[in-house]
Amino acid sequence: MKISVLIPVYNSDKYLSRCIDSILTQNIYELILVNDGSKDSSGSICELYAKQDKRIQVFHQENKGVSAARNLALEKATGERIAFVDADDYVEKDWIEILTNALKSEESEIYFYGYRSIHSDSIEESLPDKGSMEAKEFVESSFYHQAVWSYLFRTSLIRENGIIFPVELKYSEDQAFLLKYLSLCRNVILIHNILYNYYCANYDSAVFQSLNAVRITYNLKAANDFLEFCCHKKAGIHDFAVWRLYEDYFLFYPKIKKEYRKECQELYNAEYKKTTHYYPEFRKHSYFRLSSYNLYWMDSLRRLPETLNYTEKYIIRKIGNLNRKISHLLKLNII
Repeated sequence: MKISVLIPVYNSDKYLSRCIDSILTQNIYELILVNDGSKDSSGSICELYAKQDKRIQVFHQENKGVSAARNLALEKATGERIAFVDADDYVEKDWIEILTNALKSEESEIYFYGYRSIHSDSIEESLPDKGSMEAKEFVESSFYHQAVWSYLFRTSLIRENGIIFPVELKYSEDQAFLLKYLSLCRNVILIHNILYNYYCANYDSAVFQSLNAVRITYNLKAANDFLEFCCHKKAGIHDFAVWRLYEDYFLFYPKIKKEYRKECQELYNAEYKKTTHYYPEFRKHSYFRLSSYNLYWMDSLRRLPETLNYTEKYIIRKIGNLNRKISHLLKLNII
């Protein structure tokens, strides 16, 4: 089985050799490196490896983002299966061997394997059970992971259905791509092995520092990119996946600065309108329908005028607490 490995490269010279070396020791069909306008020596490193190994193809482009780099790699790939690797990560030495054995033992459109998350102060392992799950069941399970580097894909399914990474998204592009692909799959094969090492030491400290209204709205845009694809392809909509992307939005919302809150509400309303256009049944989740109002209400409670007396503040806060409880019940579809 011919497996193409695709790596988008941007300012990764510190880790790039470790990543490439971990791959070249294995029986891959080809390695495609897309240098996305790196300003460091990453491009030169890519060219040096290409001269040493005929399995490597290198492409250079102006900086357009990880989605554009991966899309170019997808165009150039000639293998029957595709695996993504990030330039600052690395794979286990038996990665390809285990994937090849899995392909031989049971046929599927997609395979999911375990990974190790390397933080600045800790290491976590995520290991799925061995077996097979229906695609919809997998998305709703605790095993589901949003990064494309923990999966093995079928090239023909991607090309025949025009599945690409949305270039307008700077975040959550993995989820948009993955959910579109999974909507066309029957089942997911789970591989009970840790095969990938995700290096997130730098990401941990920076992720919340860049939060703003547009940043957290990318989760909602990813949901709408997925829903638009489902409407066009008449594919099965994974309702829970959309619900989870909206939940991610509210996970980040309390962490952003107050000056972005009003813009958040406006952007939320615009994306929610698109979501219900593509998927009218999403209105049944009353929690999300009322959430924009709830966000405004909670911000208002934080800014209660000092002129209110204790009794007035107490009553308003009690109403706010009741409103939150009602929203929670709506979220659970209890009322």
